[in-house]
Amino acid sequence: MASDYDTRTDARSDVPPHPHAAPGGARHVEIIDVRHTTWWGSAAWAGVIAGVVFAVLQMTLTATLLGGSFWGPLQMIAAILMGPDVLPAVADMTLSIMVVGLLIHFGLSIIYGLIIGAIVHAMTLGPALLVGGLFGLIAQYLLNFYVLAPALFPWFVEATHWVSWLNHVIFGLVAAGVYITLRDRRVHRAPEM
Repeated sequence: MASDYDTRTDARSDVPPHPHAAPGGARHVEIIDVRHTTWWGSAAWAGVIAGVVFAVLQMTLTATLLGGSFWGPLQMIAAILMGPDVLPAVADMTLSIMVVGLLIHFGLSIIYGLIIGAIVHAMTLGPALLVGGLFGLIAQYLLNFYVLAPALFPWFVEATHWVSWLNHVIFGLVAAGVYITLRDRRVHRAPEM
């Protein structure tokens, strides 16, 4: 049985040569080392995925292990824009508080995903996880909760507990791991005709 694929020239006999074809009809394949640049789309998705993991863990652990309100973390985040009148001690959760909290949370998650992607883009998985975890602990937890929160959003001071620092470390681990995984799946080839 005849094949449409000529294995000697790496060219199909029924397809005209690609503009980048080598002599004899073989197609030029360009392979790019994906570690030379930051893949911003992958970094943004890494932030979103890490944000989902963070939100689920923070809300669940706050309610089950700390006895707080399940919606409390989202209300605290929404208060960044809406003010302290939407905090759990003052207000019940509403759809508008939830939407504002989620928009702020995922906006920040994407920003942090972009930063982590830029930092770890040239690393292998192991070092990237280490850096991501440290970023979550230092840049996200310590800086936000001990420098920014006391000055700008004092209600976050009550969230300086082990669940918060652990979840920020997990956010960094997940964002770095997802970024590296998405980056390593990228293969660039010259367009085929």
